[in-house]
Amino acid sequence: MYYYRIYGLDVCSDLEMPMLVSISESDVREEYKIEVKEGELPEKQAAAKSNCGFDRNEGYVRNNYGTLYVKGGNIICYDLKAPAYLQAFIGFILGWAFSMILHQRGVLAIHCSCIGTGSGAVLISGRSGAGKSTVTSRLLCKGFRLMADDIAAVQAEPGKILAYPAFPYQKLCRDVAQEQGEPLEKLLYINEKKDKFLMPYKGDFSCEPEPLKALVLLEANEDEEFSIRELKGVERWNRCMDSLFISPLLGRNLSDPFFAIPTLTLASTVKIVCISRGVQGDYRQQVADAVMNIISK
Repeated sequence: MYYYRIYGLDVCSDLEMPMLVSISESDVREEYKIEVKEGELPEKQAAAKSNCGFDRNEGYVRNNYGTLYVKGGNIICYDLKAPAYLQAFIGFILGWAFSMILHQRGVLAIHCSCIGTGSGAVLISGRSGAGKSTVTSRLLCKGFRLMADDIAAVQAEPGKILAYPAFPYQKLCRDVAQEQGEPLEKLLYINEKKDKFLMPYKGDFSCEPEPLKALVLLEANEDEEFSIRELKGVERWNRCMDSLFISPLLGRNLSDPFFAIPTLTLASTVKIVCISRGVQGDYRQQVADAVMNIISK
């Protein structure tokens, strides 16, 4: 059995996930315990026509690598199709399975990078290709700490918005890895579609949460313009919902107060800033400077 800490949770797993932070069995806290074990989908989910389903008690996802089933916010069952898919399947678990587990526990799984600034955590979210990895890498070079690269867990309660770290690895696009002088042959190639590599984080990594300071949304526009604006009103909630990792799975559950209230709490409490830049030009330094300005305030 392997024991890890991720997203503020203590994981007891029969599957080795070497990129996670290891803990001892005696460090496992019962109220935060998550069991990861091999097992097939229950009969009901196995017979379903859809490849995914989710509610506050059960959830499942199927893809080419295998199947995942979660229950009650504390159990993850997996069924791997073939050993050759193992590395990609672990990413599948860390993304979809843990996101469902977090939401079943009333915690938001935000699709983002997350950095620790010393004065609070900052989430950097956006669609694929928006520049999250590039901006995060530049901020880390400025001395900020990596908390998460793909998903951050956010506990959103009145008077307490906390961001919980993931694990000490970054997913870097080829050009960013080369820009940092990383030998690509020594990195793990993880995504052929997006041409990304998995790189160990070399700085100090902590599993402790930080108060959430801001959510920064990155987007590209066809007008080749650069703009910064703080979001207001209902747009704040809409963009928070769009940033949830499992937003496509929520469906009719969007109106369930169990899922909606934490998102509303986040949207009404934290500073949310949208940085828009052109598609063609090189705006990397402008975006990084803009995020630095948000951090400094």
